[in-house]
Amino acid sequence: MHINFTFLCDAASQGANGKIDALGIGVSRLFASALPVQHPMLFAVAEVAYNAMEAGPKAMALRLIDADGRDVIPPVNSEFFLAAIADNPACVAHLILQFAMVQFTAFGDYAVELAIDGRPIASLPLAIVQAAT
Repeated sequence: MHINFTFLCDAASQGANGKIDALGIGVSRLFASALPVQHPMLFAVAEVAYNAMEAGPKAMALRLIDADGRDVIPPVNSEFFLAAIADNPACVAHLILQFAMVQFTAFGDYAVELAIDGRPIASLPLAIVQAAT
């Protein structure tokens, strides 16, 4: 199992024909004039590639952490299922995860970390930057 791609964006949904519809791809910095700042919506998107032998139930862990590794929000732990697709040895699954109304109390570096079955698969950097006045 490996990640074909992963990114942060402003909005995302599962589109038609196995595509992902996304807006504002490549979020890596959020600007704020004062703290604390609350960001209304942020999405983490990943495409997981796997083979039929790796199909089955999977545990997912998602964390939004600060530069010291402390959780900004409670970790999200859930399960999902990777389906075996007949006559297709190379399968993909899309993970679209939404963060709503996240409050940041400090400027600096953060990261969105994603793990499947306890194995880290992505770490997406995110910086909260003081806006020029």
